[in-house]
Amino acid sequence: MIAYSPAPAIAAMLVRARRKIVGHFFAMHAISADEAVAFEPDSHILRRQFETMQARGIVRAGAPGTFWVDVAALNADHERRRWRLVPIAIVLIVIGVVVPLFLYKG
Repeated sequence: MIAYSPAPAIAAMLVRARRKIVGHFFAMHAISADEAVAFEPDSHILRRQFETMQARGIVRAGAPGTFWVDVAALNADHERRRWRLVPIAIVLIVIGVVVPLFLYKG
């Protein structure tokens, strides 16, 4: 029997929500306070991700009820996430190489 964890599905939903939010603002070219547009999250996940992105300074408020994406903050957040995953990837690669060496009976 294979154990199932909902973590990958939840992570995928968060990534999808993040892409949908950023895609909305990019499609409307809302990348400065002058070009801010309205955005109303239509699901709980979108709302939570939107609030998280606001807290990180990625989505900023323009005129009342409008928002825009700070591209520099978006890129900085992307780099921070990427560099956080690099050590994990290195450890997994090392494990993938070392484990077969110990199991080899040649």
